[in-house]
Amino acid sequence: MLVASAGLLFAGCGGGDSDLPPDVAKGRDLTVSAGCASCHGAEGQGGLAPTWQGLVGRDVTLEDGSVVTADAAYLRRAITDPAADVVPGYTLKMPENSLSADDVDVLLAYIEHVSALDES
Repeated sequence: MLVASAGLLFAGCGGGDSDLPPDVAKGRDLTVSAGCASCHGAEGQGGLAPTWQGLVGRDVTLEDGSVVTADAAYLRRAITDPAADVVPGYTLKMPENSLSADDVDVLLAYIEHVSALDES
């Protein structure tokens, strides 16, 4: 019992990472290493690229005038084929990438996490 309590105490002292599920933490780290955070913001707040905050489930108007719901399928397509569904109003275009399916899964977990934070 004492060992378990000590483990919980030390886990709580670590700060940010210990509070995030592992896939969300990996996704956050990947946004930095893959360069996503450079345009989408360190906390998904946007800037040079659209925000991820409050994004999931929201309607998104695309460059061609069509409207899509920002669900997992749309987000996966936006990551894996950046030219498929372009959001207007940004001068930079998202570059092609070579992310694996696992990378995309953890990015989606992080985007969903950041999106939900905006709703609280």
